[in-house]
Amino acid sequence: MAHTHLTSPPSLTRLPALTYVAALVDVTMDSIGERVVEALDELERYMASRGIDPAGPSLIRYRALSEHTPFMIEVGWITAEGLWIDAPYVADVLPEGHYATATHVGPYGALGDSTDELLRWADAEGVTFAVANAPGVPAHGGDLVIGTESAPGGEWGCWYELYVTDPVESPAGPWGTVEIRMLTAP
Repeated sequence: MAHTHLTSPPSLTRLPALTYVAALVDVTMDSIGERVVEALDELERYMASRGIDPAGPSLIRYRALSEHTPFMIEVGWITAEGLWIDAPYVADVLPEGHYATATHVGPYGALGDSTDELLRWADAEGVTFAVANAPGVPAHGGDLVIGTESAPGGEWGCWYELYVTDPVESPAGPWGTVEIRMLTAP
């Protein structure tokens, strides 16, 4: 079993709605790290030019994943409500609800292991996620489980990572505290 980077066991938590601004980014599992940094830099310049300050940490929102084909993620920051945003950027809301949560502290390269650990915990606890099935999305992907019994491959109602601390460079690559949050089914 891989070394865990979770600071405590996963849990169910009721979370409030959060407004965010994001860039839509096409990625592959191999390009995600590089593309996220580029997108955050571009979005940060746009927000500064508009006088928009983040009201919380940066985030990545996953709607669907694929190990072998490109997929889209949303990369951005928590912001104040009611912002007007120019295309190609979007403003959206992470919905209020019950979330399976886990806090990862360690290299970003091990986030897949922490997410997999959260999904295995959810399966063991009988937690079901808010996922709309979509054809063509693989059920499992290598070490990162894309779908499980409680969360089959498909479009996620809300799965996001909050990057609570700025990354620190380490021998294992960028390192920090990340909260993994996955909306559960009602």
